[in-house]
Amino acid sequence: MPRKPTAPVKPDESIVDQAQLAEDFRQAANLAPALIEIDKRFSDGLPYDQQRIINECRFYMAQSAEAMLEAGKRLILLKEHEAHGEFTYIVTEQLGLNERVARRMMQAAFKYNSPQLEAKRTTLAVLGKAKLFELMAEDDEELAALAEGGSVAGLTLDDIDRMSTRELRHALRKERQDAGDSREDLEKVIAQKDKKLNDYALELERLQRMPPEAKEAERQRIENETLSQLQDASLKLMFEVQTFSQSVANCLAGTEQESAMQEAVCSTVRWLFQRIDEVAKGNGIPVDFAEMVTPSWMRDAMQRHGIEAEEV
Repeated sequence: MPRKPTAPVKPDESIVDQAQLAEDFRQAANLAPALIEIDKRFSDGLPYDQQRIINECRFYMAQSAEAMLEAGKRLILLKEHEAHGEFTYIVTEQLGLNERVARRMMQAAFKYNSPQLEAKRTTLAVLGKAKLFELMAEDDEELAALAEGGSVAGLTLDDIDRMSTRELRHALRKERQDAGDSREDLEKVIAQKDKKLNDYALELERLQRMPPEAKEAERQRIENETLSQLQDASLKLMFEVQTFSQSVANCLAGTEQESAMQEAVCSTVRWLFQRIDEVAKGNGIPVDFAEMVTPSWMRDAMQRHGIEAEEV
């Protein structure tokens, strides 16, 4: 006797959290563009495969600084593709890494695979893993310049190669401290200028509340005081101009025409005049250097006597 056909069993939808399922799909859709970008940057064109990535990570960890960066790239892939707990398990149990070390390896991979440093990575990798870690705090531009023969903290690539990691750490720390001191000095100067501006604003406000006679007397006092400060600054500048003039003469003494030294001196003098011109223009003061050097009345007299401007 044939069996009766059994009715299909409908899945019990009550055991599936539809809202959570929809949220999971939404999050996966949001993550897709970021994962595509991560894969494009770090997967060397290969699809993500957890076991392959783990094996490659083990291989590169046993190699040089260059390989450390490759391992860091694969740690980034694992971190972005796996849940946090799974990633931690892989790092600590399957790769035998300390989480802090893995984090530094990923930071180094991000740093030295940046657009500015990717082409310089092989050059910098000769310094070794420990020194690459120490240099991570430096700007990409400075590290790119270092790889091209420049310097960081006054140290060339050869200098850093000869140093111990401890010596490099000390040199970089000192450079940052000196830069911090310079920044602190600059902030003090700015604070002093801000205080002077605030004091001047308060002085003007006080002036507005005075009766007309007292206001005029106070205005004249302030003008005289500020003019006196300008005159003092002018005298100081004149002294510095004399010093500058002597330095220019010393540099040009015995220098051949159209030499590199002469061009450097000329560029410095032109730069100084440009700064003076900026001071004038910034304060709305019309300045005509040609008229100052050779006034129109002098040009007329020179023309009458057949004298060229270059002869004066």
